[in-house]
Amino acid sequence: MTQLATDNLSEVLAQQLAQNRYLDSLRTVGTIKVAGIIEHVLECYTRWADGRQEEKLADCRDFLTNVCSAMSITVVETAYALYALRDGLLDNIAAEAGAGKNESREKAAKFFDLLVVQLMRGY
Repeated sequence: MTQLATDNLSEVLAQQLAQNRYLDSLRTVGTIKVAGIIEHVLECYTRWADGRQEEKLADCRDFLTNVCSAMSITVVETAYALYALRDGLLDNIAAEAGAGKNESREKAAKFFDLLVVQLMRGY
């Protein structure tokens, strides 16, 4: 089972996104709400990485489409935020000790790449 190293990873990543100068609309949402969105995306990633792939990817895409639309966050900004989130997750994985780190990094990169592609195709 895939596990993430930090219990508060979503809060840490939300803080990082809040400081990103290219995410104007996302910054207006607030870090608490962004942390909740990130938590959902990370849960989808964990389930996807554990083998329930297509279903979790589509669920995550639909969730992001609905939430970002309701919060007036453009698809381009959402995609950029997902790549920033991916980079933060990859940094977190790199800091972990143990075997399977490369496989985890590959899975994380693939999940976010596929998610962004599906998100962009929907628009």
